[in-house]
Amino acid sequence: MNPFAAVVAGLAVLFVVLALAVFAIPVLALAYVALRVQDAAREEPDPRLGMKAAFHAVHSFSVLLVLVGLSILTVDLLNGALGGRPNAPGAPNPFGPPPAARAGDGPGAAKRTAAGLIVSGGLFGLTFWACLTRTNDAARRSVRRVFVGGRMALCLLVVLIAVTGLLVTLFQKTPDDGAMEALVGTLLVWLPAAGVHMALFAANMGAPRRPRRRPEPEDDEDRDDRRRRPEDDDEDREERPWRPADDR
Repeated sequence: MNPFAAVVAGLAVLFVVLALAVFAIPVLALAYVALRVQDAAREEPDPRLGMKAAFHAVHSFSVLLVLVGLSILTVDLLNGALGGRPNAPGAPNPFGPPPAARAGDGPGAAKRTAAGLIVSGGLFGLTFWACLTRTNDAARRSVRRVFVGGRMALCLLVVLIAVTGLLVTLFQKTPDDGAMEALVGTLLVWLPAAGVHMALFAANMGAPRRPRRRPEPEDDEDRDDRRRRPEDDDEDREERPWRPADDR
């Protein structure tokens, strides 16, 4: 690779990282503020809430890396499965570079890209999952519910887009085999992931909170008796004149 291409590749990676940061940081900040406000209303605040939020954020990004890598691998394996012949070397791949492997070259570029994403996401996901086991995440699951729910919503959104795109493609007069393979490969990965996250979210839902019992309204006599002090009774006893008992 010549120096100019290396600079362009580095700038492209930096642009992607900045774009992800601009989108992810406000979302994470809002989630953290919501968790902090909810935690402040409890009698015993969670001292490890910030650390758990950071660990869950990295763990969620790792899970998404694994899902993207599996999508690239599935689309590459479905290459030519619907059309009867592999796509042309220059055909666009919506999830990565087109497979350009020749005989004796080993796995193609798409498989290598998928392997890198899966291995990286798996390593970071397992590492930060192990870090979460050292906290009170199992006892206080509010942070876990937020991030599992976020991943569940993202998986369902991807499934919605993939199903819509597949239906639009099928309704065309001449459906594009490459687009159908990409959409089917996406559904094969993200639909089971959505089901798993829905089960995880249901398993981590806590018991419903009991509403606080409002004190019953007091009448005037009860309010006066509650406000009456023992000293007042002593003063009344001293001021009351002595009367002899009637002889009967």
